[in-house]
Amino acid sequence: MSALHSRHNLSGKGRKKLLAEVERLYPDLVDEIRGAEALEVVKTRMGFELYLTDGNALLFRLKSDERLYPTLIALLLHKGEVIPSVTVDEGAIPHIKRGADVMRPGIVKVEGEFKEGDAVAVKECKYGKPIALGTALVSSEDLAKMRRGRVIKNLHHLEDDIWDVALKVSKLFRSE
Repeated sequence: MSALHSRHNLSGKGRKKLLAEVERLYPDLVDEIRGAEALEVVKTRMGFELYLTDGNALLFRLKSDERLYPTLIALLLHKGEVIPSVTVDEGAIPHIKRGADVMRPGIVKVEGEFKEGDAVAVKECKYGKPIALGTALVSSEDLAKMRRGRVIKNLHHLEDDIWDVALKVSKLFRSE
């Protein structure tokens, strides 16, 4: 059985609803959504949906919390900072890429401010590329005071199901 359930274009009403949500959560992505010729939704049997703009998976929604998040592809393609981020040391990378939450001792840099529950990108320290996306378990202000503990719940990381499906359906990564 295929992991993909369906793929279809968003209706005018669906486009407006998605645009309003993106404006509220991720203003830096609004122009890409507004200017897209094609907006599609890919429904999976794996507990998430992907939203494609002009054939590239830029957003996902988890069925468990119904919230919209940028994919790692969006974070890699977008020139500006879409969301706040933390940079982790080399020792944390293999654990995070296997789905582990981000712990305070592994964080070497914080960019931007965030509140508990906000989406936060997790970057590797050598090239500054995103390797995961999660939700903050504490604010950036509280993080600065911490020495240990869980800081970010890992929702999406390189080589997870969201990454694999996003690569499969995104035109930039397909060899045709």
